[in-house]
Amino acid sequence: MYIDNKFFIRSHILLCDLTEGGAAETEEKLSREDAVIYRMGREMEFTLKNRIISGVDMIIIRDGGYENNGFYLLEELRMFSDIPAAVVSDDGGEMYCVMALAKGADICVGSNMPSFEFRARLQSLLRRYLGTSERIQMIRDSTIVNGEIVVDRVARAVYFRNRYIHLTAIEYGIVAYLMQRIGTVCSIEEIYSRVWNSSPIAVKKTVAEYIRRIRRKIEPDPENPVYIKAVFGTGYIMERVRQTEHLAIPHTPTAV
Repeated sequence: MYIDNKFFIRSHILLCDLTEGGAAETEEKLSREDAVIYRMGREMEFTLKNRIISGVDMIIIRDGGYENNGFYLLEELRMFSDIPAAVVSDDGGEMYCVMALAKGADICVGSNMPSFEFRARLQSLLRRYLGTSERIQMIRDSTIVNGEIVVDRVARAVYFRNRYIHLTAIEYGIVAYLMQRIGTVCSIEEIYSRVWNSSPIAVKKTVAEYIRRIRRKIEPDPENPVYIKAVFGTGYIMERVRQTEHLAIPHTPTAV
């Protein structure tokens, strides 16, 4: 059976797990789609209350039924967003689904729904939300992936190893600038003038300090960087790193 996945391509799906690992099965059903999957748990409530969700095309709430439902998340979400929301529950009965829809879900399905039907239903939701090929292209163009680093230029957000990374405006500017020039050596003066929007006079130590801070946040080993490397006498380069086979981003927007 073939499902056209053009609406999944580079779409951002936030998967909230309120169970003990039940979302793994849901994520597995989406593993064949070219979507960026963000993972969160019960901290989702804090995220919604603070209105800090951006750059996401769909939310999937994986709950455990009446005793462990996600209705409160739907109510919080609908206070400020009309983003598509799906509930995948251990209790996919008619009455439970009616309650989920009343709280703000667009669809509610049982966790045992076959993979093809599950993906087809989400496809339908994304098609209605994304709507046009122009919107799909905007999503593709706004996201830069290198290894385990993802930059969302629309949301001005950076993710590393499934986690949202808190960066200052300057730090984000440096990462975004280097990510747009993967494999290209950028001089210190070039980085400073582009990011600070100012004349680069005696800026070597300033840029070096910001690079040091960034490495502490996005490098597996800051002392032996694999992403941002210094080029002696010139500046810095964002090395191209092989993308992980399955990129699931991020678990939580907690500052790092």
